[in-house]
Amino acid sequence: MAGVVAMKPLASASLARQLQPAARRTFAISRPSCLIAKARPAPRTVTLSTPVLRQSFRRAYSERGTVSVETQQKVKKRGFRVLRWTWRFTYVSAIAGLVYFSYNIYMSRHPNEQQDPDPKKKTLVVLGTGWGSVSLLKKLDTENYNVVVVSPRNYFLFTPLLPSCTTGTIEHRSIMEPVRNFLRHKKAAVTFYEAECTKIDYEKRCIYINDDSEIKGAVHSTEVPFDMLVVGVGAENATFGIPGVREHSLFLKEVADAQAIRKRIMDCVETATFKDQEPEEVKRLLHMVVVGGGPTGVEFAGELQDFFQQDLKKWIPDITENFHVTLVEALPNVGSLITKFDQALADNAHRSFPCSPSN
Repeated sequence: MAGVVAMKPLASASLARQLQPAARRTFAISRPSCLIAKARPAPRTVTLSTPVLRQSFRRAYSERGTVSVETQQKVKKRGFRVLRWTWRFTYVSAIAGLVYFSYNIYMSRHPNEQQDPDPKKKTLVVLGTGWGSVSLLKKLDTENYNVVVVSPRNYFLFTPLLPSCTTGTIEHRSIMEPVRNFLRHKKAAVTFYEAECTKIDYEKRCIYINDDSEIKGAVHSTEVPFDMLVVGVGAENATFGIPGVREHSLFLKEVADAQAIRKRIMDCVETATFKDQEPEEVKRLLHMVVVGGGPTGVEFAGELQDFFQQDLKKWIPDITENFHVTLVEALPNVGSLITKFDQALADNAHRSFPCSPSN
């Protein structure tokens, strides 16, 4: 017993020497007896400074932020896969669009065969190839009727762009669509006569047409029977009973009118620059008067002004001071220009003219 008791202080002393390094590492021993008996360290409390915490946090964050090489390769493969499929989709879409475009061109040049007129069906006669008649013909199912179109012109004219043809901004062929072009793509055949309707006999259910072209055949007048009649011939130019208007002015309704105006403008400009021309005569030749403040008149005056600013002024600098455009409108209101449109648009058109060579 005494030997055992004598050994306890020695064991305690050696164990304490072993635990000194742990105490130096800021171990806080809460129960020394338990620690000595069981020979294991107790929970410790570590005190770290703020810079140490920041450094440890940065290390942990950097270690978490590092991506392995395999992960980087997977991300690159995924990105290349998206780009590859995007390129494939674009390539296939371009090919499909080219095929569709080519097919439409082929069908426009090689239309299908049309059905012949059926005598059992009713005959529908359409007069004119203007906006109303063409809209009807494009939506009409020609399989239900025997359709006959009569008009002195064999094309549809997009009139909103007609003022641009007077100065050469747009070529007149760009605003003309042949009537036979879309009539040929109908399921049933449509008969077209380039002639002028001179009389409608409703009792006999027929119209009288006359070939008014320069080249006439042996038969240039005949009659066409109908069961239903559509009149879409439009209207003529109004002179309002003013003498001399039809003889000395130019209208703007057809392609021939635009070409005549274009020729007249250039003739006036070239005549004004003729040698030894009097100043008063130059001012008269270079004064353009547009009558009518509607859409056509305002647009033509604007086109004439742009033609002067962008072309004539550069070609012939001598006419800069003498070229004038006057727009005449019968309505007395300030915002009376293009009254069929919004008032703000009309006011803007009225404000734009005094700031230019136009009056």
